[in-house]
Amino acid sequence: MFISINRPEAGVELVDKNEFLWIDVDDNLISMTKSVFNKFLPDFPQTYTRMKVVVQRVSRAQVTVNERITGEIKNGLLLLVGIHEEDRDEILEWVCNKILKLRIFEDEEGKMNLSVGDIDGEILIVSQFTLYGDIEKGNRPSFVKAAKPDKAEKIYDQMIEYFKRKMNKSVQSGVFGAMMDVELTNKGPVTILVERE
Repeated sequence: MFISINRPEAGVELVDKNEFLWIDVDDNLISMTKSVFNKFLPDFPQTYTRMKVVVQRVSRAQVTVNERITGEIKNGLLLLVGIHEEDRDEILEWVCNKILKLRIFEDEEGKMNLSVGDIDGEILIVSQFTLYGDIEKGNRPSFVKAAKPDKAEKIYDQMIEYFKRKMNKSVQSGVFGAMMDVELTNKGPVTILVERE
């Protein structure tokens, strides 16, 4: 989990990494556990960089695993999904609803005014933990902010089921944790980053 807290008027800035919090109070560094922080400082504003989904408008897309096509769509959306270690059900629902309502397809006047449902489009979902690659220090990405595989797979499966319940068209997907080849034709190009803090 990553927490960033900033209260300039109090000279307080807090950064959370792993199980301990480091609080910068007027250039003096103080450490405490998360449980202590939550008990004594519950009203501090907290921001989390949570679920990230790269939404691409495509005329075609497919995922191949070991030379076998596991998911394939024509007109619709390709979703590259990054799941954060702090993601939960309400975050998932918000992101999915936002994607379904995105008006990024052209109407008869050529304006972006239609959703994927309006055009009877399809959705292809691919897990993408590398969206949380942190390169602030060094050149080799760190993925510590990404959810662990067991949690990530559960949320990934929930997302697939959510779209299946809401979509008239079939929902396609890749294989969680597999080495995948993703092919697509981005129509536009149109790429939107949907994320929830």
